[in-house]
Amino acid sequence: MEIDLLRDNIQKENKVIRSFFSDPENKRIYEKVIESNREDLLEELNKRFREFFLEVRLIKFISTIIHNTVIELDIQARKKAQFLDPYDSALHDKLSTQEALGDKKVLFDDEVISKAFQSLTNNEKKVITLAFVKELKESEIAKRLNVTQQAVSKTKHRALKKLRETIRKGER
Repeated sequence: MEIDLLRDNIQKENKVIRSFFSDPENKRIYEKVIESNREDLLEELNKRFREFFLEVRLIKFISTIIHNTVIELDIQARKKAQFLDPYDSALHDKLSTQEALGDKKVLFDDEVISKAFQSLTNNEKKVITLAFVKELKESEIAKRLNVTQQAVSKTKHRALKKLRETIRKGER
């Protein structure tokens, strides 16, 4: 009777053992070992439990590898997306949202950025101003400038590239 109570308590507290005894054959062998106290059945039960436990550990190991791989792939995807994102937040942070009243030129806080901005064509200046100061979408800019969204996208990418290169040269 005490053995049954001990077994029940162990099964309630330990998921692995509870799972092991969920197999009817394992439960049957265990009950025979308790009844008969036969060594051969005890060895069979131990062998089955070792195999079961190794399988559980293997599954846990594989699960951990999959989990860590997914995290690593997510980190890599985020880095790649950040690298491919044409929007340079550092550049945007340096832009001042003030505008001159008459000619609508953007005023900048930093002389290097101001010079870099002045190196852009008028069309590139318009696109950058509308995209980052006015925070318009490319489709909205395209409607305002009466061009295609693709043309706006290309102009914005080209202008950002010029700005990055000019700023990097100027900060050295």
